[in-house]
Amino acid sequence: MSSIREQAILAMVLALNTGAPSGVPQVERGRGLSLEPSNLPVGVLVPGVEHPIRVGKPAGPIILRRMRVALIWRAARPASPTTAGADSATDPMTNWATRMLVGNTLGGLIMKIEEAEGEEPAVTWEYEQGEKLFARATQLFDVYYATSIIDAEPPGGGGPAPIVRIAKGSANDWAFDAANVVTIPNVSLEPGSTLVVFVCANHTFATTVKWGATDLSIAKERIFISDPDQATLQCWILDNVAGGTAAIVATTAEAGSEQGAAMFATEVQGLQNPSLDAAWSNVGADANPTVTASAPTVQANEILIAAVGDDGQNGQALGTWGNGFTQGQSNGSAGGFADCSINEGYRIVNGVGTFTADDTGRNLLDWAMILIALKGN
Repeated sequence: MSSIREQAILAMVLALNTGAPSGVPQVERGRGLSLEPSNLPVGVLVPGVEHPIRVGKPAGPIILRRMRVALIWRAARPASPTTAGADSATDPMTNWATRMLVGNTLGGLIMKIEEAEGEEPAVTWEYEQGEKLFARATQLFDVYYATSIIDAEPPGGGGPAPIVRIAKGSANDWAFDAANVVTIPNVSLEPGSTLVVFVCANHTFATTVKWGATDLSIAKERIFISDPDQATLQCWILDNVAGGTAAIVATTAEAGSEQGAAMFATEVQGLQNPSLDAAWSNVGADANPTVTASAPTVQANEILIAAVGDDGQNGQALGTWGNGFTQGQSNGSAGGFADCSINEGYRIVNGVGTFTADDTGRNLLDWAMILIALKGN
């Protein structure tokens, strides 16, 4: 079982990534990132120091702990800094974090979160020199929780680590290159997590999806145009990843000048191995894609990820996700013919149910939708 410290950190990441507004990037559990424009903006949450306080000295069985965590935001400096200052790019991020974390008990997992007090400032702004100049804002928070004196789990034993979803990027290609591939570069994954990749392709389909040298397994496929040329939506999964950084590469069946493809990748932490509960699909030719599970989920703690694939270009209406789903990543090709676009929605559930995913108000196109349910620990 994960320590309460780790559970709290993952729960904070989940809170920051759920419903984040425009201008606020996805937050990742602490890891190193190269300071390249393609990696920005980004948020990283890392633990710092912890101070224990015995409750009921000198022989009390409970330890009150104050863990200081750092939330580091990085954003590219504008080409022409405004009068507000280049660091203003991080303002939506720091404002969002304060609103989501201060006073939060993470569903009763901890006692409280406060902005750091004492000699260290709660927020600092700096500039870093990488390939370009970047603004950095560091927020310090104090997380208060109690554990037994003999281990770092809650006095009551605690529960499983929460499910954490992290967007890992998207890509598209049209007419492809000589190698007939579409690629998301530099994808960093935590050991033990699950990688989910959805691929939509028009006039072709993916034959393999790899993260580095490791193959993903296909979980679900649905053809939504069969005549005269095939268009396909696929879901690929890799459980219990080794951890590290590598490119995600989808290789398609044939080369040609009239093919489009789009894909997105999502990392999920806190899942079982294997993670897949079930997968469902549907097809249509209207503006309101939807799919309903044909059976209830097998347990309460699961994440639902849905994807719509259609034969439209990038930039079309994304629609609006219903039934508690949150808008995720999207992308699409823009070749003018045989294009393909893809859109993600997701929902973390805490009860068994027969769920429906719908994305209404899109363009009127041929489409396929796949819904998967993944099992939490």
